Amino acid sequence: MEKMLNANLFRNSYIPDLGHPPKGWKRQPEGYVGRIDYRSELDALSEGHMVQIKINLDGSAYLFCGRAGENQRNGHPPKWFFSGIVAGCITKMLLLLGELYSRASYFGMVDVAIALTDIENCVPFET
Repeated sequence: MEKMLNANLFRNSYIPDLGHPPKGWKRQPEGYVGRIDYRSELDALSEGHMVQIKINLDGSAYLFCGRAGENQRNGHPPKWFFSGIVAGCITKMLLLLGELYSRASYFGMVDVAIALTDIENCVPFET
């Protein structure tokens, strides 16, 4: 986790971002789950401002980021697409897994799949 956090991969910060889960890693039967929650009572749109990482004992991993697309404050179109958040979270997740596989001396195939959902009719937020 430290190597990923110190990599300085992106010049801009964004929310939600990967980092140390404040409540630590929770052990589940199939692996570990870490959740970073950025929700705020002052911001009605912050409901999706969270990241959840799940790393299973078989080496598989899942990343959920709740903010690839977001409606504007007043709820009117267009819906914004945050490409920086998507690129940042995916890149950091791959770096984290690469370090994990390296430390485990795993030298095999790794399948990667990425799915973005609920982003129809989005427009890029960054200019």
